[in-house]
Amino acid sequence: MVYDEKSNLTFLVPGNGTLTYYKGEMLRQPQQLCSGDAVEIGETKFIFISFCEGERVWKNEEE
Repeated sequence: MVYDEKSNLTFLVPGNGTLTYYKGEMLRQPQQLCSGDAVEIGETKFIFISFCEGERVWKNEEE
């Protein structure tokens, strides 16, 4: 999972070794995540809830 601060979007990116499912389908290419999306990594299931949406962005403490 990666956050792109320029677009203020989060993406699920396939990795090595553990099967990942996005909305019940095997992840073969990067997918944009939206709040409420179902993600399965191995035997663990998650529901993605976005912190960064609209005007709410991730800021470094230095900024």
